[in-house]
Amino acid sequence: MIRRFVDSLSIIHFSLFVIRYSLFIIHYQLSIINYPLSITHYPFKI
Repeated sequence: MIRRFVDSLSIIHFSLFVIRYSLFIIHYQLSIINYPLSITHYPFKI
């Protein structure tokens, strides 16, 4: 009973970690995509 509870907690913890990691990767890729777009949209701002 307690063992199963600990296993479920570790699974939840792992899934939360995976979700945070994937969100970080998505954010990073979006910033990479948005960076040249912002340069092309505002060429005179530099």
